[in-house]
Amino acid sequence: MTSTMPVEVDRSVDGSAELGSWLRRFADGVSESASGATAAESLFVEAGWWRDMLTLSWDVRTFAGWGAVAAALDAHDTSGWTAFAVDTGSDVTVADESGTTVVAGFFTFGTSEIHGRGFVRLLDDGSGTWKAWTLLTQVDGLRGVDEQVGARRPRGLEPVAVDGRECWWDAHRDAEIEFAESDPEVVVVGAGQAGLAVAARLRVLGVPTLVLESHDRIGDGWRKRYPCLTLHDPIWANRLPYLDYPETWPVFMPRSKFAAWLEAYAENLDLNVWTGCVDTEISRSAAGEWTVRTIRGGVERVLFPRDVVLATGLNGTPNIPEIEGMAGFGGTVTHSSTFAGGQGWKGKRAVVVGAGTSAHDIAQDLCEQGAEVTLVQRSGTLPVSRDIAALAYVGKFDEAGPPLADADMAWNSMPWNLLIQLTSDQTPWRNAHAELLDALGRTDYKVEYGGGIMARYLTGVNGYYLDVGALGLIADGRIRVKQGVAIASAGVDSLTFADGDTVPADLVVFATGYGSIRDAVRDVVGAAADGIESIHELDDEGELTSVWRPSAVPGLWIMLGNIQMVRYYSRILALQIKARQLGLV
Repeated sequence: MTSTMPVEVDRSVDGSAELGSWLRRFADGVSESASGATAAESLFVEAGWWRDMLTLSWDVRTFAGWGAVAAALDAHDTSGWTAFAVDTGSDVTVADESGTTVVAGFFTFGTSEIHGRGFVRLLDDGSGTWKAWTLLTQVDGLRGVDEQVGARRPRGLEPVAVDGRECWWDAHRDAEIEFAESDPEVVVVGAGQAGLAVAARLRVLGVPTLVLESHDRIGDGWRKRYPCLTLHDPIWANRLPYLDYPETWPVFMPRSKFAAWLEAYAENLDLNVWTGCVDTEISRSAAGEWTVRTIRGGVERVLFPRDVVLATGLNGTPNIPEIEGMAGFGGTVTHSSTFAGGQGWKGKRAVVVGAGTSAHDIAQDLCEQGAEVTLVQRSGTLPVSRDIAALAYVGKFDEAGPPLADADMAWNSMPWNLLIQLTSDQTPWRNAHAELLDALGRTDYKVEYGGGIMARYLTGVNGYYLDVGALGLIADGRIRVKQGVAIASAGVDSLTFADGDTVPADLVVFATGYGSIRDAVRDVVGAAADGIESIHELDDEGELTSVWRPSAVPGLWIMLGNIQMVRYYSRILALQIKARQLGLV
């Protein structure tokens, strides 16, 4: 079973009946005084998983197997969970997944404080009783707090006369953005997709929020990257909250188009963003109060928010290895983060150092522009066809898929450790890429097997490439590969490798990654980060540490991820902030 949402209907099982039966048992199991062990064994298959977003403990948790589920039920009071009902507004599906029938569907429930929603995949335990293989429960709203969207959107100008009125909307927005008379309750650092998504979520929850951006324009974090960059996931997966792309836009979006979209997104969703913020300093007092100092347009502003959200991305500072003699190299040296594009390098000799996506994209760009390119592949790479990878989204996030909220829940109901298990079998991947692997096998390029893209991302291995053409150039010999050998030294116009080989070079691009996110966080908040021991690493339960969930520092949140991730987890984070504002936590 490898997909995240069943799509093929098997009409031999009454999915709605089985879901309803399981939900009644689940309601009894969490509301009665039965032991956790009894409930776990009656509701879950032995190797079942329960992923919980905030409903048990205002944290992101995963419980694997009967023992962990039982312990979770015994440790948390679920007696107030009520009003369980199958969500009739969403489909119940029955599908054959690798020879196993899976029933999947949504349900709702509530407590005195929250509206809850769940998604469950059921398996027949062999005795005719359907039990949960995976379960996701999440806080889907807070009682008494209506998100200001759709039918609950703001009214706008009231139809009454006001003598001496200024232009209503302009004056209103100017005051909102400037925070001249009050402090924002939340300061978000970074106006990329993560910062803007969480700001949008907080806005509709009624939380005054300000985003600080160091670049001169929103979207410059994308706009200033290498020109040939495109988003490698299809547009359906890359939607941001509340606002969809025009139906005419390409499936795979150029980076400049996405940069422009971020700018328009902030404007259209009335997000409060200060660009050009420099020398931003954030500190936390012994009493837990935050102070944010920043200079904007030459003027210092001092802010006192209740919460700070860091949305500066997963990467720290660009990493450029120290190489003997590089100071005397007569050509151009740059990091992939500042590479300006392949134009102008026709007939020149370029060396690209790295084994990930940026290295391959830049090598392809330079080759297409007529440069003589050597790719220094220091380790192995998991190559994946972009179009084959995009098949994972078919029927889930595309035009034929379910509502976006349903698709997001189903996708994120898969615990990270289970996802790693399901992608450990490389046979389907090898079969799908047989022709490509055969061609690469005739070159010096090293293919590294083991784990899928997401598993590599989660475990910090990385070293994957979603192919948009570079591998064909490598297979054809148009991009030379120098594999597994370190650069020993640099001359005026060449690089010498540890094996004695010398490669002429006019340009060296280091696509060698970035420093740690812990260092990046400390650069922003200084000593306030000392209490955080781990960021974006899988914990004992298989959840990522400190991101989208409470960090070890009260009031300090970390928001990051690709576009698909931030769309879903921005809401999870925003609900936590709002719940604390209301005193629910």
